[in-house]
Amino acid sequence: MAANDKIMDLSLRHAIGTQRLAGGDVKAMMEVLRKAEADLQVKLLARLRPGDWTSKRYKAMIKDIRKMRRALFANLHASSRDKLLALAKAEQTFTRGILNAALPIELNYATVSASTLNTLVTATPFSGGTNAARTLAQWWENVAAADQRRIIEAIQMGMVQGETVPQVTSRVMQGMQITRANAETVIRTGINHVSNGSREKFFEANSDMIQAEMWASTLDGRTTAVCRGRDGHYDAVGSTPLEKVPEPHLDPPGATPPAHPRCRSIKVGILDDLGIESKMPARPFVRDIRTGRQRQMDFRTDARVKVGAKRWKQMSRKQRNSAVRTERQAWTKQAVGTVPSKVTYDPWLRQQPKAFQEEVLGIRKAQAFRKGLKLDRFIDRAGNELTLKQLAIKFPEYIAA
Repeated sequence: MAANDKIMDLSLRHAIGTQRLAGGDVKAMMEVLRKAEADLQVKLLARLRPGDWTSKRYKAMIKDIRKMRRALFANLHASSRDKLLALAKAEQTFTRGILNAALPIELNYATVSASTLNTLVTATPFSGGTNAARTLAQWWENVAAADQRRIIEAIQMGMVQGETVPQVTSRVMQGMQITRANAETVIRTGINHVSNGSREKFFEANSDMIQAEMWASTLDGRTTAVCRGRDGHYDAVGSTPLEKVPEPHLDPPGATPPAHPRCRSIKVGILDDLGIESKMPARPFVRDIRTGRQRQMDFRTDARVKVGAKRWKQMSRKQRNSAVRTERQAWTKQAVGTVPSKVTYDPWLRQQPKAFQEEVLGIRKAQAFRKGLKLDRFIDRAGNELTLKQLAIKFPEYIAA
């Protein structure tokens, strides 16, 4: 497998891991939110009095609720910021690792500064809602403000309707579903933003070896129109001229995931064979994939053998250097390959080992998948994953109840 195809393969695998990371972070956050909801419920049941609009008791209760919820979202913001900073650093290591894994030679790559990654996490806006782009802090502030407004309005509406304290409390609790959904969107979209952004910073720092970036969407039948339209399109890296970028070109140039809330698309780096060649010495150490050992490749010897000893003696230094460069370029072009083959998620996953399919889908879902159930059937129209029970009802021919 050529390096660019292997990079695509490894990047798709990593994207799955990143989504699982997001799922773990969401689960932990939900526990925090549910505990805060329980505390809020206790406070309302103990202190709320119907018709009690202007008393010090009511005003003190509202003040306490505002303070409690502000502290909650401040903690969620701080926790997500710290985790995203760690993710940004980890993505640098991952990106370097897949390039080394894809190439049979090890090269030295430029590093991205900690301050650049910090700016990515804390000061770079990302898309997490319709027609909206905010920084991480601004997204949490928006969630917190909407949450407080929803709570106060629910209390006031219940009291206006003459509801009992338990009824008002229940009305408030129902609104917490929206808060949880909004918080989950920030977490999932923020992880996509930092994961992609960190890799893009790495590509920019090494634009002498990275020819372009390719937009790769998670195509499972529920992918949004914008991501379907951008899938397989190429974008320039750093100051790379557009003419060096494969077609079709990404429109608009510079667009980056997340393209929308909970976006799962990624950008994959495309190696430049000439850039890689320029970094290699005449005698590089090459990993022998069959044995796992390293051997020294001598392009100069290969060139001399190809032209013949007699002809080699007659060549000028410039001609010999040209012949060596030709050998090096030919080897690199073969090792790097061109752009990765067009791939969509369903057929790609079907080519993966059984163990990996079961790691991604779970054992029983993977069995249904291998029987022929398409991936777009595993989720509903909102992109939520269906349970085994739901799948068994909808597709009993694939999954027994």
